[in-house]
Amino acid sequence: MKAVLKVAYVALLTSVFGAAAGAQQASLINQRTAPLRMKQVDHEHMPAADRAVFDAAGGRLARAARIFGYQMQEPGWSCDEVLTPDTPDYLMMVCKRPKADGRGTSVFSAMIARRGDAVYVVPVMYGGAAPWKRAANMKMSREIFNHVVSPGIAAKEVQPGGDWMTLALTFTALAGDDSVVLAVPSSKLQWLLAPEPTIMYGNGSSKRTVMFSDVSAADGVRIWTLSFNKRGRLTAARVKVRPDLKPQVVSTASPKWRMLKNLPSPVKNVTPTPAVQH
Repeated sequence: MKAVLKVAYVALLTSVFGAAAGAQQASLINQRTAPLRMKQVDHEHMPAADRAVFDAAGGRLARAARIFGYQMQEPGWSCDEVLTPDTPDYLMMVCKRPKADGRGTSVFSAMIARRGDAVYVVPVMYGGAAPWKRAANMKMSREIFNHVVSPGIAAKEVQPGGDWMTLALTFTALAGDDSVVLAVPSSKLQWLLAPEPTIMYGNGSSKRTVMFSDVSAADGVRIWTLSFNKRGRLTAARVKVRPDLKPQVVSTASPKWRMLKNLPSPVKNVTPTPAVQH
């Protein structure tokens, strides 16, 4: 995921009235046109060391999931690993149980310590329905993210030349969203208004804001806005769905002309008005 990125900086100009613009904006321009996405692998294709850690943690994972109402002893559960470089001390897993008994899919994500017994669970879906609050908006999700992401990595990636897009995608994966992010603006009609990945810095402020578009949403484009401090700690997360633009058919046929009827007769024998002499 550590793609070679080219970052362009655009300084906002000071207004003619002397008010400081107070911000800098950097737009990520990926040298590839392919969308950005965090790689996921199933149990069979997990790295051998990761698979061993996951298999050894099966009982602890089931107990942690049960606290949030997930019964992993039921048939149909499968877990995929999210291959993020930002959590070297933890495995990130997304566990799903497809529709059963007429209900929708159940989903949760989990962070499993490579050393020790720690397991953290983030509830995402219960039978096709979101929990009391969406995972992306839960304070618990941000706290787990800030705990499992290596502080050194976070502080480096949130810098102007850092891989802040990977840091952002690590959070969306933890929140249960398999984001497909546009690396550059798209010419497709339904994605025309989707903003490209952008990080904004405020002059004299420690706040960094990352904005990007997830085009994997079935109901439109999902716009993410993540706020970090200068140490790379996530302080706020917002997500909204912008419906796809729908094409409108415009007729190119020429209009048919028709003669107007019962028009008044033209005025005849009109005497012109003499010019006014000065």
